[in-house]
Amino acid sequence: LGLKSLMSLKMSSLSGGQRARVAIGQLLMKNPTILLLDEPTNHLDLPSLLWLENYLTKDSRPLVVVSHDRRFLDKITTLIVEIDPFSHNIVSFGGNYSDYLKEKKRLKEKQLRDYEQQQKRFKKLDKDIRATKNQALKTESSTKDSTIRRYAKKVAKKAKAREHRLQKMKE
Repeated sequence: LGLKSLMSLKMSSLSGGQRARVAIGQLLMKNPTILLLDEPTNHLDLPSLLWLENYLTKDSRPLVVVSHDRRFLDKITTLIVEIDPFSHNIVSFGGNYSDYLKEKKRLKEKQLRDYEQQQKRFKKLDKDIRATKNQALKTESSTKDSTIRRYAKKVAKKAKAREHRLQKMKE
Protein backbone atom coordinates (compact mmCIF):
# COMPACT_ATOMS: atom_id res chain seq x y z
CA LEU A 1 0.00 0.00 0.00
CA GLY A 2 3.03 2.31 0.07
CA LEU A 3 2.59 3.24 3.72
CA LYS A 4 6.31 3.45 4.65
CA SER A 5 6.64 6.91 3.15
CA LEU A 6 3.66 8.11 5.21
CA MET A 7 4.87 6.88 8.61
CA SER A 8 6.36 10.22 9.67
CA LEU A 9 3.38 12.32 8.57
CA LYS A 10 0.33 13.34 10.59
CA MET A 11 -3.06 12.02 9.43
CA SER A 12 -4.37 15.59 9.12
CA SER A 13 -1.72 16.35 6.49
CA LEU A 14 -2.51 13.32 4.30
CA SER A 15 -4.55 13.43 1.09
CA GLY A 16 -7.80 11.49 0.69
CA GLY A 17 -6.02 8.69 -1.14
CA GLN A 18 -3.29 8.46 1.47
CA ARG A 19 -5.89 8.34 4.25
CA ALA A 20 -7.75 5.57 2.40
CA ARG A 21 -4.54 3.52 2.16
CA VAL A 22 -3.83 4.01 5.88
CA ALA A 23 -7.42 3.00 6.77
CA ILE A 24 -7.21 -0.15 4.64
CA GLY A 25 -3.82 -0.99 6.14
CA GLN A 26 -5.17 -0.54 9.68
CA LEU A 27 -8.16 -2.73 8.90
CA LEU A 28 -6.07 -5.54 7.43
CA MET A 29 -3.60 -5.47 10.33
CA LYS A 30 -6.45 -6.07 12.79
CA ASN A 31 -7.01 -9.42 11.03
CA PRO A 32 -10.83 -9.50 11.23
CA THR A 33 -12.70 -12.75 10.55
CA ILE A 34 -14.74 -11.08 7.79
CA LEU A 35 -13.95 -8.04 5.68
CA LEU A 36 -16.66 -5.45 5.06
CA LEU A 37 -15.47 -2.93 2.50
CA ASP A 38 -17.49 0.02 1.25
CA GLU A 39 -16.03 1.54 -1.93
CA PRO A 40 -12.47 0.47 -1.07
CA THR A 41 -11.07 1.64 -4.41
CA ASN A 42 -12.08 5.29 -3.94
CA HIS A 43 -9.02 7.55 -3.77
CA LEU A 44 -6.52 4.71 -4.39
CA ASP A 45 -3.74 5.15 -6.91
CA LEU A 46 -3.06 2.36 -9.40
CA PRO A 47 -0.24 0.62 -7.46
CA SER A 48 -2.37 0.59 -4.27
CA LEU A 49 -5.39 -0.67 -6.19
CA LEU A 50 -3.38 -3.50 -7.76
CA TRP A 51 -1.90 -4.41 -4.39
CA LEU A 52 -5.38 -4.51 -2.81
CA GLU A 53 -6.78 -6.67 -5.63
CA ASN A 54 -3.88 -9.11 -5.29
CA TYR A 55 -4.22 -9.22 -1.50
CA LEU A 56 -7.99 -9.81 -1.58
CA THR A 57 -7.85 -12.55 -4.23
CA LYS A 58 -5.33 -14.48 -2.13
CA ASP A 59 -7.08 -13.87 1.20
CA SER A 60 -9.35 -16.71 2.35
CA ARG A 61 -11.61 -14.66 4.64
CA PRO A 62 -15.18 -13.91 3.65
CA LEU A 63 -15.43 -10.54 1.97
CA VAL A 64 -18.47 -8.31 1.54
CA VAL A 65 -17.71 -5.43 -0.77
CA VAL A 66 -19.80 -2.59 -2.13
CA SER A 67 -18.21 -0.96 -5.13
CA HIS A 68 -19.02 0.79 -8.39
CA ASP A 69 -15.66 -0.28 -9.83
CA ARG A 70 -16.71 -3.07 -12.18
CA ARG A 71 -13.16 -4.07 -13.09
CA PHE A 72 -12.31 -4.42 -9.40
CA LEU A 73 -15.44 -6.51 -8.80
CA ASP A 74 -14.53 -8.75 -11.76
CA LYS A 75 -11.10 -9.33 -10.26
CA ILE A 76 -12.07 -10.15 -6.67
CA THR A 77 -15.61 -11.55 -6.58
CA THR A 78 -16.76 -15.15 -6.85
CA LEU A 79 -20.37 -14.57 -5.76
CA ILE A 80 -22.72 -11.63 -6.30
CA VAL A 81 -25.66 -11.19 -3.93
CA GLU A 82 -28.57 -8.99 -4.98
CA ILE A 83 -31.61 -7.81 -3.07
CA ASP A 84 -34.47 -7.68 -5.56
CA PRO A 85 -35.96 -4.16 -5.34
CA PHE A 86 -39.52 -5.39 -5.95
CA SER A 87 -39.82 -8.68 -4.09
CA HIS A 88 -37.07 -7.90 -1.54
CA ASN A 89 -35.82 -11.46 -2.01
CA ILE A 90 -32.11 -12.19 -1.87
CA VAL A 91 -30.74 -13.78 -5.02
CA SER A 92 -27.16 -14.98 -5.42
CA PHE A 93 -25.19 -15.47 -8.62
CA GLY A 94 -21.96 -17.48 -8.81
CA GLY A 95 -19.00 -15.94 -10.58
CA ASN A 96 -17.69 -12.43 -10.98
CA TYR A 97 -19.54 -9.24 -11.88
CA SER A 98 -19.45 -9.87 -15.65
CA ASP A 99 -20.91 -13.36 -15.07
CA TYR A 100 -23.64 -11.77 -12.96
CA LEU A 101 -24.55 -9.31 -15.73
CA LYS A 102 -24.79 -12.12 -18.31
CA GLU A 103 -26.93 -14.30 -16.04
CA LYS A 104 -29.15 -11.36 -15.08
CA LYS A 105 -29.72 -10.57 -18.77
CA ARG A 106 -30.50 -14.23 -19.51
CA LEU A 107 -33.01 -14.36 -16.64
CA LYS A 108 -34.74 -11.16 -17.78
CA GLU A 109 -35.05 -12.50 -21.33
CA LYS A 110 -36.50 -15.78 -19.99
CA GLN A 111 -38.92 -13.88 -17.77
CA LEU A 112 -40.09 -11.84 -20.77
CA ARG A 113 -40.57 -14.99 -22.90
CA ASP A 114 -42.50 -16.66 -20.06
CA TYR A 115 -44.69 -13.57 -19.67
CA GLU A 116 -45.43 -13.42 -23.40
CA GLN A 117 -46.35 -17.14 -23.44
CA GLN A 118 -48.58 -16.63 -20.41
CA GLN A 119 -50.37 -13.73 -22.12
CA LYS A 120 -50.94 -15.90 -25.23
CA ARG A 121 -52.42 -18.67 -23.05
CA PHE A 122 -54.68 -16.14 -21.31
CA LYS A 123 -55.94 -14.81 -24.65
CA LYS A 124 -56.57 -18.32 -25.96
CA LEU A 125 -58.45 -19.35 -22.80
CA ASP A 126 -60.44 -16.11 -22.84
CA LYS A 127 -61.41 -16.64 -26.48
CA ASP A 128 -62.40 -20.26 -25.78
CA ILE A 129 -64.49 -19.28 -22.74
CA ARG A 130 -66.32 -16.54 -24.65
CA ALA A 131 -67.04 -18.89 -27.56
CA THR A 132 -68.34 -21.58 -25.19
CA LYS A 133 -70.58 -19.10 -23.33
CA ASN A 134 -71.93 -17.66 -26.57
CA GLN A 135 -72.63 -21.10 -28.03
CA ALA A 136 -74.37 -22.22 -24.82
CA LEU A 137 -76.52 -19.07 -24.71
CA LYS A 138 -77.36 -19.37 -28.40
CA THR A 139 -78.32 -23.04 -27.95
CA GLU A 140 -80.39 -22.29 -24.85
CA SER A 141 -82.33 -19.49 -26.53
CA SER A 142 -82.86 -21.29 -29.84
CA THR A 143 -84.41 -24.52 -28.56
CA LYS A 144 -87.56 -25.48 -26.74
CA ASP A 145 -86.24 -28.91 -25.74
CA SER A 146 -85.83 -28.77 -21.93
CA THR A 147 -83.03 -31.37 -21.86
CA ILE A 148 -80.94 -29.44 -24.34
CA ARG A 149 -81.68 -26.18 -22.51
CA ARG A 150 -80.57 -27.70 -19.18
CA TYR A 151 -77.38 -28.98 -20.80
CA ALA A 152 -76.71 -25.56 -22.38
CA LYS A 153 -77.19 -23.89 -18.96
CA LYS A 154 -74.66 -26.31 -17.40
CA VAL A 155 -72.16 -25.55 -20.15
CA ALA A 156 -72.67 -21.81 -19.66
CA LYS A 157 -72.23 -22.22 -15.89
CA LYS A 158 -68.97 -24.17 -16.39
CA ALA A 159 -67.73 -21.48 -18.79
CA LYS A 160 -68.51 -18.83 -16.16
CA ALA A 161 -66.51 -20.81 -13.56
CA ARG A 162 -63.61 -21.09 -16.00
CA GLU A 163 -63.85 -17.32 -16.53
CA HIS A 164 -63.53 -16.73 -12.77
CA ARG A 165 -60.52 -19.09 -12.57
CA LEU A 166 -58.87 -17.27 -15.46
CA GLN A 167 -59.45 -13.91 -13.76
CA LYS A 168 -57.81 -15.22 -10.56
CA MET A 169 -54.84 -16.49 -12.60
CA LYS A 170 -54.45 -13.05 -14.17
CA GLU A 171 -54.48 -11.43 -10.75
